[in-house]
Amino acid sequence: MSGALRSLLVCVAAAAAAAGIALAILLMPWFTRAGIEIAGAPALSDLGRRSAYEAAEAARRFVAGRTDVLPATVAGRPGFDEAAASHLADVRGVVTVARWVGVAALVGLWSLAAHAVAHGTQLELARGLRWAGRTLLATAAAAALAGAADFGAAFVAFHELLFPKGGWLFPADALLIRLFPERFWILAGACFVALLAAGGAVVLWAARFVRTLFDDRLPDAAQRPVGD
Repeated sequence: MSGALRSLLVCVAAAAAAAGIALAILLMPWFTRAGIEIAGAPALSDLGRRSAYEAAEAARRFVAGRTDVLPATVAGRPGFDEAAASHLADVRGVVTVARWVGVAALVGLWSLAAHAVAHGTQLELARGLRWAGRTLLATAAAAALAGAADFGAAFVAFHELLFPKGGWLFPADALLIRLFPERFWILAGACFVALLAAGGAVVLWAARFVRTLFDDRLPDAAQRPVGD
């Protein structure tokens, strides 16, 4: 395997791992609770905060694969209907794939780092990490610009790419919409972009750290590899 290919694999693994970690953070219970509060979810006043939090947490647990049950009623009112359950099942499928990709990326990155240390190819590792950091920052910038320009269009494009046509559209009074209004998704998108950018900065720091360690082990600058 060529050095450029190994660097490319490091880039892909590091970027995917960073995105997976960002997604895992957004799937934590505290984010769901804080998100619907900050977004001013209508269900908070309609159902009461406790019932709304419990319903939102049930949806989060379902999407995260922690339960297969969604409440049919919430505070004596209709809960998640068949259409909502179907969409949440689609979301869970995407989340499951993303989670396994993230885990595989972390394992692959660890293996590539171990290979670099064992074979003295830290420069290839550093180069791949640098590519990954720049990719993450560029992706975060592009996503931020797209969201700022027209969040609604970006939101629709995202759903049309990942979910069955029409399966993610609901009336304004649906529980799913009242729990997770557009403001919630704007907040979630902004946080995801910020986490991607933070991941890019960390990966760039790691690239610099690896390169520094490699340079320090070389006795003479004249012996350093040329071209990187």
